[in-house]
Amino acid sequence: MRNIIFIAPPAAGKGTLSEYLVEKFNYKHISTGNLLRKKAREDTEDGKKMATFLKTGQFVDDEYIIKLLCDEIKILEATDTIILDGIPRNLFQAEYLEKYLSNMNFIVIHITTDKNALEQRVTGRYICPDCNRTYNKFFEDLKPTKNGICDECNVALFQRNDDNANSFKIRYENYLRDTLPVLDYYRIRGKLYELDNSSSDLGSTYKRLVNIVRDKND
Repeated sequence: MRNIIFIAPPAAGKGTLSEYLVEKFNYKHISTGNLLRKKAREDTEDGKKMATFLKTGQFVDDEYIIKLLCDEIKILEATDTIILDGIPRNLFQAEYLEKYLSNMNFIVIHITTDKNALEQRVTGRYICPDCNRTYNKFFEDLKPTKNGICDECNVALFQRNDDNANSFKIRYENYLRDTLPVLDYYRIRGKLYELDNSSSDLGSTYKRLVNIVRDKND
């Protein structure tokens, strides 16, 4: 299997698709969003700064996010197959990764979904603090049986600070302005693949994803 970079607007399904690949093919998933949220929970000046960035939907400084990523990659095994989720967000980061990961066989998958559906995924998303299962109040098949309570753990669900309409608007505008140009960067290098994740049929989406990531030598 090939190493993957996921590029997508907020709530397009990077996390869900990554979880599938981790479970089925033992990928190592590195989400810069998760790294930043972990940092934001620290009771430090740095942590408070990250919490503000996340709540307002602003991008974090390139140098900071690259350092977080590099520190995470250093602890992996040489044989690990990895997924990068949340980086690159701009051309500077793409050019850096091209050099830093030059010895790794990476492909880039652009996940697309309707904007209105994305906003509903963000603003209606609730998460279990114990098992991390995700629910959504706007989609019938994703609502918990008991309002606000995890079906599996029977504990109260929570909503992330950055899962709000204003943060989504800023994040989506940043994506259009800064991240979309990255697609052409990878397209001309023959590394870009498109994956439509608008359908509610996850099985079909998973099948198309596996067809993309499976190395021809497997």
